[in-house]
Amino acid sequence: MKEKSKKKPGLIIFCLLIFFLAIAAGVYLIISVWKNDRINSFKTQADNLESLLKNFEGSSMDMTDYEHLLLECKNALNKSEISSFNELEDHLKDSIKYLSKLITGREEMETLKSEYTEIFKKYKITESYQATYEETISSLDAAIAAYNISEKNNLNQALEAMEKVLLSDNQKEIQMMKNSINTMETANATNSELQMINEYEQEAEEFQEDGNYSAALDKLGICLDFVTAIAARTKQKETGLEVSETYVLEGSDKRKVTEGDVSALSAYGFELAICEIYARHGATFTDEQIQAYFDAKTWYLGKTPRDEIDTREFNKYEVANLAFLEECKEQAEAETVEESEEMIVPDV
Repeated sequence: MKEKSKKKPGLIIFCLLIFFLAIAAGVYLIISVWKNDRINSFKTQADNLESLLKNFEGSSMDMTDYEHLLLECKNALNKSEISSFNELEDHLKDSIKYLSKLITGREEMETLKSEYTEIFKKYKITESYQATYEETISSLDAAIAAYNISEKNNLNQALEAMEKVLLSDNQKEIQMMKNSINTMETANATNSELQMINEYEQEAEEFQEDGNYSAALDKLGICLDFVTAIAARTKQKETGLEVSETYVLEGSDKRKVTEGDVSALSAYGFELAICEIYARHGATFTDEQIQAYFDAKTWYLGKTPRDEIDTREFNKYEVANLAFLEECKEQAEAETVEESEEMIVPDV
């Protein structure tokens, strides 16, 4: 009986020891899990800051303070200095919030630029508005580069104002061109010419209804040149004067064309000048407006499709001028796409 009573206290002590060891192990485990979670949470935020900073590489912004903060965070993580996490974390959250706001603002300004770039393609940006347009777009580019999101509203208002001005200006110019076309004398026009004029006007009307004012103005410009040639032909016949013998490039079959000769030509003007060399050899054209242009010339006797003309019969001036004009046309087309320049068509 005495031996049993001696074993009982020892068993109790052993059990208590196991119990306290279990509690200690549980507390250690809980602390370890909490510590790992704390480290992982802090690391996630530091990684987020590092990721955001990559968006500003190459920008003009001074990111020294944020880079220094990131370095401090990495040092604390390497040393597992959880005691310093709280203070650093406040700066981390503020920095992440601010940088995220800058990035979102820049994306919104980039979207704004993209939207208005497409919008302005629908308008003819005339010389009087070109400088303002370029200045506004340049200011937007500068704000995007500098993450200057405070300028977003001002720039948005400037772009909206520009669109309203261009809309009003383009509508007025369209109406003026329509009035000019309607006042031209076309009584001597052939049925095919009248049909072509009607098609030009209908196409211009459709472009205008779709909000594509630039295309409408281009189409009306071609129509106006066409009816002007018809009116001039009618007047010359009525007064007994010689019918117009004008050329896009006078003597392009007898001399080398210079840059001064073509300084006022647009991409469409270069195409006419190229076709004129073929037209002298009796070429006909599938493009109706080009064909109509040469039909109005008394020197023109078209009988052979352009693609059937033997260019080996061209003289040295015509060969050299064709190569020069093709190069000029390609350059003019590129500039038209980039700058949306107003088409300049030679007088007929």
